[in-house]
Amino acid sequence: MAGSVVMAWIEFRNACHLHAYELAPTAGELLRWIEVAESFSFELAAWEERADSPS
Repeated sequence: MAGSVVMAWIEFRNACHLHAYELAPTAGELLRWIEVAESFSFELAAWEERADSPS
């Protein structure tokens, strides 16, 4: 999970700083990055829920 999140962040960050000679990300790439972010969000929420629940 961590590797996917890092790669999605790097690719998204790079896409936000495109040069005129670079191609914009495709719809597929954007959807993949969004899926990774959503998965991470759900995992983080589940982790926080487990941390907050009494043992």
